[in-house]
Amino acid sequence: MIDTSVEKFVFDLDRTIWDTYDVRGYPIWAKQMIPPYEIVEKNKIVDDVGSYCILRQGFREYINYLHSKDKHISFLSVGALHGAPSDIQPSIQMLKLFGIYELFNDAKFLLYKIEEKKKHLQNLAPCVFFDDSPKHLQAVANIENIFEINSENIDNWSQFL
Repeated sequence: MIDTSVEKFVFDLDRTIWDTYDVRGYPIWAKQMIPPYEIVEKNKIVDDVGSYCILRQGFREYINYLHSKDKHISFLSVGALHGAPSDIQPSIQMLKLFGIYELFNDAKFLLYKIEEKKKHLQNLAPCVFFDDSPKHLQAVANIENIFEINSENIDNWSQFL
């Protein structure tokens, strides 16, 4: 269970709050999505070539819950499309189309894949950090006041409500 006294919550994006697939159903990264995008269901966005991004079950409810409790909500992802400005980054577009971008009311880090998350997380502690990558979770495991949670183990975000 998550300590409810913690004020900061930091989320990875790809394979943590959403899953993205190509037209054949193989996993891809959100940065591989090609505009224009279309919302086909409340929690599903399709791109120009049939790839799709699905917001994980219960995440919308969970982030709204955190927001209602005045928590500081951040994202920290290494899923940036190299060299693209923030406003056209596919991950930013997904957050906006899902209608949850504005709920991230604290730090917003969309980094290129070679950057380390640890240096940014150290400045956000104390916090709860959700990520699917063992590499990033292990990198912060010994930092005091960072409570890492492997998002691979989350079937439905509503379990935290």
